[in-house]
Amino acid sequence: MTNLNPNAEAQRRWRAKQKQKRVEALKQPDQGQSDDLYRQPFFESKELDLDWFNFVLPLDLAGMEPPNFDDDSGPKSKTGDHERA
Repeated sequence: MTNLNPNAEAQRRWRAKQKQKRVEALKQPDQGQSDDLYRQPFFESKELDLDWFNFVLPLDLAGMEPPNFDDDSGPKSKTGDHERA
């Protein structure tokens, strides 16, 4: 590649550094996110979450019952045929 313009080369190096910084930042764990959120099952922690109210309120205003999450151990078919196969 020929050196057409020193300013263009400086701009290219600056963009490469910025890209490298973004890539490195993506590799770092998010400081605002807590791992504790994933340590307990959803059905045990949903009542403690303040956003749960924001989920239930529109359903209540529409006269609908919110879903009951008794157990979220995994998806199961209604008949159980797929688990036996």
